[in-house]
Amino acid sequence: MFKRLIILAVIIAAAAAWYFSRTGKVEEITFQTQPVSKGSIESVVNAAGIISPLVTVDVGSEISGLISELHADFNSQVTQGQVIARIDDRTIRARLQQNEADLAAAEANLAQQEASLLKAEAERDRWASEYKRQKQLVERKLISQSELDTTEATNRSAVAQVALAKAQVKAAQAQIMQRKAVVEQSRLDLERTYIRSPVAGIVIDRQVDAGQTVAASLQAPVLFQIAQDLSQMQIEASLDESDIGKIREGLNVRFRVDAFPNRVFSGEVVQVRKAATTTANVVTYKVIINAANRDQSLLPGMTANIDIILGQHDDVLRIPNAALRFRPPGAEAGGNTGGGQFGNPAQAFRENLKKLELPPEKHKQAEEAIERFVATLQSSLQASGGGPRGGGFGGPPDFRNGIQLARQKLQNELQAFLTPEQITALMPGRPGGGGFGGAGGPGNGEQPVQVTPGEVYVLRDGQPQSMRILTGLSDNEYAELVRGDLKEGDEVVTRAVRDTE
Repeated sequence: MFKRLIILAVIIAAAAAWYFSRTGKVEEITFQTQPVSKGSIESVVNAAGIISPLVTVDVGSEISGLISELHADFNSQVTQGQVIARIDDRTIRARLQQNEADLAAAEANLAQQEASLLKAEAERDRWASEYKRQKQLVERKLISQSELDTTEATNRSAVAQVALAKAQVKAAQAQIMQRKAVVEQSRLDLERTYIRSPVAGIVIDRQVDAGQTVAASLQAPVLFQIAQDLSQMQIEASLDESDIGKIREGLNVRFRVDAFPNRVFSGEVVQVRKAATTTANVVTYKVIINAANRDQSLLPGMTANIDIILGQHDDVLRIPNAALRFRPPGAEAGGNTGGGQFGNPAQAFRENLKKLELPPEKHKQAEEAIERFVATLQSSLQASGGGPRGGGFGGPPDFRNGIQLARQKLQNELQAFLTPEQITALMPGRPGGGGFGGAGGPGNGEQPVQVTPGEVYVLRDGQPQSMRILTGLSDNEYAELVRGDLKEGDEVVTRAVRDTE
């Protein structure tokens, strides 16, 4: 019994020692920070595309035959109208001679028919005179009436013969026209045996050899491909539908090719095509980029890795993206869609809408579109777990993308019944408006900057305190500070680490 009490006392003592050792440890949170810095920020959209000449002409053949001569090869410089190949023309020449002979026969037939017409007209005139003379004799009763009737019938037959001869002359003339058309077709086919370059440029592809037979049936076979001018190239880039709303004509582009990995080429967006391509439920749009190629380093078919520059600002205050994503332990996941000191989006829209003084029908349409936009914002906010206070607009990609897509959808709806000037005045953050998610001033002529509210935390007495800001351009590391009570060197919290002692 005594032993059991001793064992029990030892166990209790051990448990107590363990408990007091655990409760004696202090858990601390260390906040890691990064300074607000000055520097450059560049916002880009990445894509890839195939390089091709501005104008590429497929040179084919409209006739079939044997390639008898080649006067151009790969990389040959050619001029407009230059003969670059010949098709054996012996069969076509023989056909032309036959058709010319048929034309000569038709011309001879016309001459014969014209002579027959002259003969018929002479007979008609003779019988007309005879009828007139016999009619006078009948009046004087020197010949019988039956003789006059016979002469009259013969006269009418002569008139009919003249009409028939005239018709035969017209038929001979039509036959000549037909024969001339056949001869002209044969001469055209003979001319087509000379394959000529339709443009001045360089041969980038040759698909025939001397002695090869060309068969032209329903579709003309391609013999050569000629690039009109390789000093200017274009790139066809495929952009996802989530990025296409940011792209407009005139944006600067830089790109690289694998052939020159250390060289950066430049270009410009010249066209955003509206036709969509859907592949495996992914919707993409074609963006055409023009690029100078004065030294002809860029070759057709190369793959270009493209950066479309949406905006570039130099010597601006930058906030680390990690600070925009940070939320201190225990912080509520609430938040808003841009309220507080930067205004409520719906209210900003309605105030701008009143200033437009639209007709009642358009005013109602605009109100309904704004309500749908705000509802979309709320849905994106809930789906992302709190929006700005849960990490800022520079944080959760789903929320930020939702804001951009909702704004683009609203603009598309407004374009159906408002003018561009009215849309500009209505959208908050644009000239004439102010508030949520608007566009700031363009940087160096690029795409107008999308300004979005965000939230960062700074240390005050060792504890993080919330600070609302507006951000502009962003890249993979930083976001531009557009508005906020921060200066260069201020430390913003990027991470919280739990330490146990």
